[in-house]
Formats: sequence, structure tokens, C-alpha cells
Amino acid sequence: MARLTMTQAVERLAEAGSITAEDAEGRDIVLTPTAHAGTRLTVTAERLRVSDAGELSVRVHGDDLRPWVVRFTTESAAYHTPHLALVELRARGIKLDEHHRRSDRTAHGGHARLVAVNCQDVVDGDVVEGSIVDVSDSGVAFLTRRVLRQGDRLEFTGRFFATVVEAEVRVARVSEVSGQRQVGCMFISIEPSERAKLRRIATARPGGGAADFSILHQLAAEREAREAEEPAPRWRRLFRRSA
Repeated sequence: MARLTMTQAVERLAEAGSITAEDAEGRDIVLTPTAHAGTRLTVTAERLRVSDAGELSVRVHGDDLRPWVVRFTTESAAYHTPHLALVELRARGIKLDEHHRRSDRTAHGGHARLVAVNCQDVVDGDVVEGSIVDVSDSGVAFLTRRVLRQGDRLEFTGRFFATVVEAEVRVARVSEVSGQRQVGCMFISIEPSERAKLRRIATARPGGGAADFSILHQLAAEREAREAEEPAPRWRRLFRRSA
């Protein structure tokens, strides 16, 4: 699995609208990125919170959604507004967050239907459709043409052939892929029974005697699902009664 470098981590953090950092005493500090260069990250933060912060830790996710912890030191803090300071941070180290390490992901097809709960560019209650790229018992990635942002929360319903999984997700990473957006999400609320389904899906290998998630099976599953949800034609109901 690819390692995330400090420069890459700083670049990803700079793209975020806001960052929650943790100081040496475990207290959360909200940072707003304004610029970055190499391993240096410029942010604004509450003046009274950063004066003695010294060292901060920030979590960031790689393309595979594994979490990394970046250790920053405060190089300078200057007046910005009556309530905010302009802070220069320098990344000094990065390591995989073993405590929050996520399980490996398995490539599968499927259809994603999500309902916006709290999103920057999608109205609450609006539906986002997508095609699932991969899934694990802790997260899912899908392709969509809708605009989603890191931190967005949605209600997820995924259909994997005959299995339907429901959970609440938070967007962890968004990237451009062939004119679409590949969205990586983590499950933040999921019932044990739904997680058990995901584990079965994640451990089922196409062609390995388990489920086959080829595009043909996916299309057939979607067709069967539509037929099951729609009322049967009158002639079919009559045929069933006569049988």
C-alpha cells in the first residue's frame, strides 16, 4: 500500500475547508488553511488557542482511506484579526494511525443511493446516485457526477447484487476520475447487522466461488430490484391466481 508523504499530506490538508487539530494535551483546535508550500502549512486559528499550542497533531486520509497522523510544530503566530491569529506550521513527522487503522478494501460493483444530511453543495434531503468502486466493513468508494466535499454527511444505501446495505457516511476524500468524482467515505453510523453484510461482501472474491459482481450480474440485479419494487402487471397477477 502506498505511503503518504508529509508534502502530500500538507497539500491535502490545505484543500480542506477546516481542520481539527489536537494539541499536546489532547484538546481540539479548529484551523482554517490559507496557503501551503512543501511541508509548511499556513492557517488561521483562535488567537488564545495557538499562543502556547507548540506541537499539533492532525489526521489525514490517503487515497485508500487509511488514516495518517501528521505532527506539526508552530513556527510563528501573528495577529490577523481581533479573534484570529495567522499561524505558520511545519510538518515534522507522519505515521500511520494504527489505533484507527481501517480494514483493507475489496473491489466490487454495485449501485449507491445517498441522501444528503449535511453537505456543502447538496441540499439536505437531495438524492445522490453513484456507482460503487470498492467497499470494506469500514468504508465505501463510489463514482458520481454530483459535487461532494470532504466532511459531507449522507445516508448511504448500497446495492450489491442481492444484498442491500444501509449506513450513515462521511466523505473523507474526493478526486477526479475520467470526468467523474471518486468519493471515498467512512461509515460513521451503522447497525451491527449491516456491518456483518459488509464483511461478507468484502470477503467475497469474484470468481472465487462466492458472489460474482460483474457488470452483467449488477445490471440483472438492478433490473430484478426494480421489478420487485414495482406492482406486477394485471395479466401476471391473474396468471398467478389461476396457477
